[in-house]
Amino acid sequence: MANKNDVAALKIIQDVQAEITPIVKEYATTENASLAVASALLGTLVPLYKEAFGTERTAVMMYKVADDLACEVPPKVRIKKKSYIRRKRKK
Repeated sequence: MANKNDVAALKIIQDVQAEITPIVKEYATTENASLAVASALLGTLVPLYKEAFGTERTAVMMYKVADDLACEVPPKVRIKKKSYIRRKRKK
């Protein structure tokens, strides 16, 4: 059973997303505009996270986001396996 704080936080998240989504759709019409919108949001959100979590926890959260994104990128470098010459054993 969810406690009252979880329900209140979920309501806030849903309300904010409902308000931000139309703004993002309105302004993020090109690649450059999308980058500008994302930058504006990030510039607003990072200080909020720092205020709520502190610098260290915010940094850890950002590292986790970066790690998750890095896992979605296909590897560009293939490491060749070293081939070994097998010698026949003498009987």
